[in-house]
Amino acid sequence: MRHTMRQLFEQHQRWNVAEAADGQEAVDKTARLRPDLVVLDFAMPGMNGLQAGDAIRRLNPRVPLILFTAYKDNSLEHQAFNRGFSVVLSKGESANRLIDSARVLVKYGKAEFDARRHSRIQLEGEATIYSDRRGFLPARISDISESGFAATLPVELPPGEVVQAELQLRTGVRKLQAIVRNRNVFRHGFEILGTTLAEEMKALMKES
Repeated sequence: MRHTMRQLFEQHQRWNVAEAADGQEAVDKTARLRPDLVVLDFAMPGMNGLQAGDAIRRLNPRVPLILFTAYKDNSLEHQAFNRGFSVVLSKGESANRLIDSARVLVKYGKAEFDARRHSRIQLEGEATIYSDRRGFLPARISDISESGFAATLPVELPPGEVVQAELQLRTGVRKLQAIVRNRNVFRHGFEILGTTLAEEMKALMKES
C-alpha cells in the first residue's frame, strides 16, 4: 500500500516522498527529514498511526498529519482530531480526495496564507456547506476571491477536509466543491476545486 501511495503522490504532485515500514520508522524519519506533511496508516507494526502521530507532534507540533485507515468511524475520527490530525480518510475514498487534502495541507498547513495572492471582495452572503462529518451546515460568507471564499460556520471543520458548497451570491447561486484551507475558530477559508469564481468576481467588482 505504501508503495502505491508513494507513486500516487509523485505522479500527481512530483513531491519528494519518503516511506516508513512501521510507526517507529515514521517517527525517526520525521525527526531526520522534517517533512511538510505526514500521512500515517492507522494499522502499522509496533505503534499504530495515532501513537506515531503523538510522537511526531512532540517532535514537530506544526507538521500537518493525515490518518489513513481501512475502517473509518466516528470514534476513530474523534480520537484523531483530538490528537492533532487534520484529516482522517478511509482507503475506500477517492485517491483524488487524498491528493487534494495533502496539497492544501502542504500549502497552508501552518494556517498561514497570503491574502494578497488574489484580489478579494468583502461581502455578506449566505451559503450551505455539506461536510461528510457534520452534514449540512449554514454558513455566512464574508469575502470571496477567484480561487476561494471565507465563511463563518457554527462548527469547526479541519483543514484539508473536502466539502460541497452552495453559495448564494448577488450574481446567482453557485454549487461547487471546495477544501478547507485554514480556520480561525469558526471562520474558515475555503479553496475552490476544479473551477473559479472569476465571472462572479468581475460582476461584483462592477457593482462595488
